[in-house]
Amino acid sequence: MLPSVILLAYLGGAEGGGEGGVEGVVALLVQNHPVEARLVYVGGAVLLVGVGGMVWRGVRRVVREEEVRKQSVMDSLGWEM
Repeated sequence: MLPSVILLAYLGGAEGGGEGGVEGVVALLVQNHPVEARLVYVGGAVLLVGVGGMVWRGVRRVVREEEVRKQSVMDSLGWEM
């Protein structure tokens, strides 16, 4: 959470500063460092997709394990679903 808090605090300060807000910060970044800005955007997108995929796979695995556990309990009791 700390990186997002830092980013939001920075953008909030830029927004409250009255000097173009978030759009001004992004435009300044792209204007002064176009290659670095693109790398940050692409890196952030790759990171978002990668972490999202890992979380999705983890949740899917936990749900599958829970279904198997429930089914084994049902089988041991002789119940049918």
